Amino acid sequence: MKKQRRHREVTGVELATPDSPLFEPRLWGTWKSDRRKTFEYAVLPKATPEGLKKFRLLFGKMVVTWTKTTFSSFFDVDRFMGSPNDRTPDVQEYSVVARDPGRVVVCAGRRLPNPKRRHGPVEVEFLSELDKVSSLKTIEFDDDRGYRVSLGTFFEYFRRVD
Repeated sequence: MKKQRRHREVTGVELATPDSPLFEPRLWGTWKSDRRKTFEYAVLPKATPEGLKKFRLLFGKMVVTWTKTTFSSFFDVDRFMGSPNDRTPDVQEYSVVARDPGRVVVCAGRRLPNPKRRHGPVEVEFLSELDKVSSLKTIEFDDDRGYRVSLGTFFEYFRRVD
């Protein structure tokens, strides 16, 4: 039997302050990208059928684990974008900026060194591009079963796996 997660219910909008940081227990745990749900409502960019196929294959592989102050992520595949993937996660700090009953806004912080993680040249370029994107992310909850995060023109969905 799966244990029920307990956390203080959020009844209104809460904002973090320097004297009163926020935490989001609804996030804590391990989540995996859900390709089917991601593309169920997606409006896809114009591309060739081969290009769309490659684009769709990027999803459904990311695994994210949230703790109180960090999140880690890796792609659950043997090879990703031409580089071997050893499933050793990248780890990054984050803080909760605001939250309400249906969503949380987090601010991604610095990447933490992981000596077990070796990045190929493609991954280094990919991560540096990711770091240029806004560090603020709004995560919208779908009960306790999942959440979605905006990727510009559509949302990527994640489902709980722990």
